Amino acid sequence: MSTYQPLWIDGQTVGDSLRDAERRYAMIHECLEGLVSPGFTLLDVGAQSGYFSVRFADEMGAQATAIDGEAVLMEGLQAMAPHGVSGVMKFLRPRDLKIFRPVDVGLCLSVLHHVDWWETMLDELMGLCRILFVECAMPGEEIGKDPELLTEQHRTVAGFPGATLAGWTPGYDARVERPMYLIPGRR
Repeated sequence: MSTYQPLWIDGQTVGDSLRDAERRYAMIHECLEGLVSPGFTLLDVGAQSGYFSVRFADEMGAQATAIDGEAVLMEGLQAMAPHGVSGVMKFLRPRDLKIFRPVDVGLCLSVLHHVDWWETMLDELMGLCRILFVECAMPGEEIGKDPELLTEQHRTVAGFPGATLAGWTPGYDARVERPMYLIPGRR
């Protein structure tokens, strides 16, 4: 049985997953080269099993905080036994991000379509992060979300000052590619 996201154990991706975590990681890693130093801080919002937080801690020396409201986060972190990663099991509400300290890098990968207060979330993350990666679900994916909402989210993210398209990754429905943006934060 596949899970949404694999694990990162002993320097390798472990387990089948519904999303291509390795390709997404490689895209972000390439964008970060030269922009961050070992020990950079990372906030992974909607981290699921914590794959990205753990891999960035392992390969780039990040000090990461992974946040997700599902128990799979703590289960994943326990299985991966990461160094430099803390987990916060919490379903975020508006303004909850204010409890976190500013970070160098933020990850908001395929999270917006799960959050009613997505505009507030983006605003909070922009103020919290020096660099923010946002991946958007797209209309055409059969994920049970309003295509107009997905289009609005994509336009909003693409329209941020300085937003650049980092690339495209297969979505939950692999027939539809999702855009990933690198956005300079306001900090």
